[in-house]
Amino acid sequence: MIFKTLIIMLIMFFLLGVSLYDSGVTQEEFQNITNTINYDTLNSTSILREGGNNQNNTFIERFVYKYADAFLFISVEGMKSSIKFGYEHPYYNFGLIATIIMIGLFGLPLILFILFIVYGSIAIVKFFKEKKNKGGIK
Repeated sequence: MIFKTLIIMLIMFFLLGVSLYDSGVTQEEFQNITNTINYDTLNSTSILREGGNNQNNTFIERFVYKYADAFLFISVEGMKSSIKFGYEHPYYNFGLIATIIMIGLFGLPLILFILFIVYGSIAIVKFFKEKKNKGGIK
């Protein structure tokens, strides 16, 4: 589930970079925008910094704080990189890429579930037909 969310977020930030390019944002304005997205600024007021370094917390509490802090770092840097990539490559067809990824992420599990139901139903029908032919079910 987290993987799907990250993929969707990356695609959204690619498209955000493309929309910044299309709206006529200059390179200098773009640098100012991306420089405001800073991990240290977000983390300085966060409870994660205090909770992760507090030695009075149990191991599992410190682990959860550090994991959340790492996830914040990955999210912020991934967001900045995705926006920059979308701004620098605005002519890529991100809509097509997004559609293909969405089909893979959501369509494939749905198709597999439907196949499981169909094959399971066929197997149950065959099982009861064999039992009926052998005289097990009257």
